[in-house]
Amino acid sequence: MEDIYEIWNTIKQGINEADGKIIGKEKNTTRNSFCDEECQVILEDKERAYYNKIINRNTSQNEQEYTSERKEAIKIFRQKKKRVLYKSNLEQIEIAYTDNEAKKFYQKVNSIRKGFIVSNKEKSPAKVV
Repeated sequence: MEDIYEIWNTIKQGINEADGKIIGKEKNTTRNSFCDEECQVILEDKERAYYNKIINRNTSQNEQEYTSERKEAIKIFRQKKKRVLYKSNLEQIEIAYTDNEAKKFYQKVNSIRKGFIVSNKEKSPAKVV
């Protein structure tokens, strides 16, 4: 039984080495490209307020400070993310325009013009069996 595991491990190791040589390794990309030094400072302030609330006494003042820091962080993150998405959409519009892709171009233009639309689909009531 151990021979099977040893054989499998050698095959697996060979595949992984060949994969690394042929394809190469991808570098980890940052998920939040909008996050900069200002975001890091705000995040640290929010974490400090949270630990102050948890580690120190859970007073109403500590609770209020944490709540205000959290709201401020969410507000800043939302604004920065919206700016990055807007720039990304503009780049996609320019690409669609230069490539003469009229449908994609007008879809992107209309999505920016109309903004974020939430669909309000009515849910049917649950049926009791």
